Amino acid sequence: MDELLQLAMSHKWVAVSAIAIGALSRAAKAGKLTPLLQVGARYRPLIVIALGVISGALEAMVIGTPWQDALLGGLVAACIAMGGHGVLIEALRGGRELGEKK
Repeated sequence: MDELLQLAMSHKWVAVSAIAIGALSRAAKAGKLTPLLQVGARYRPLIVIALGVISGALEAMVIGTPWQDALLGGLVAACIAMGGHGVLIEALRGGRELGEKK
């Protein structure tokens, strides 16, 4: 959590967004969200991209980042979240989420 605060304090919004999107995606996959927010595996990549675009739009509105840069940063954050999951969870851990018992 301290690392996340340090990233936010130094305005590393792409990294902060990637971590937040990854956490929301993991919660959706684990069924930890309300039934209204449950998303099937087929649609999770689309939701991750939408969350990235939303994070970019929020950055543009709140911080004043130019729209093109903010949306590109949001898409990069979404790609980092999906790529990190693909490498860390699917490839290295055989699909087991972090914290799951062997």
